[in-house]
Amino acid sequence: MSAALRAFLYSFISGAAALALWDALHGLRRAFFRGFFGNLILDILWWCVAVTLFLSTVWSVSEWRIRFFEIAALIIGAALWRSSFSRPLRRLSEWIFGFLRKIFIFIFKILLTPARFSVKILTGYYGKKRTNR
Repeated sequence: MSAALRAFLYSFISGAAALALWDALHGLRRAFFRGFFGNLILDILWWCVAVTLFLSTVWSVSEWRIRFFEIAALIIGAALWRSSFSRPLRRLSEWIFGFLRKIFIFIFKILLTPARFSVKILTGYYGKKRTNR
């Protein structure tokens, strides 16, 4: 395999892998990080990984010479991933991270039940009827 073809294939795979990571992080974002700072952290994480992935591809294949076809392959790989596999991976990651979120909430409710009960006893709230005013 020629060096140019190998560089094209590696760049193609890097583009698809970067978008696959974006889709996986989308599920994590939907389940856990709904605020501005959570999204900011995940975006910074994605950009760091995407740049590292692309630069490692350029370094390992073409010794730091960025060629036009490598950038084109990166865009083509990302576009093909987006058009074919993006939606199923997003749905799967949303389901997986949503399920993990439900498990965490269930476990934390179990762990916090004695503390809530203790607070109710100590504040005298437990056992009193609430009156509507």
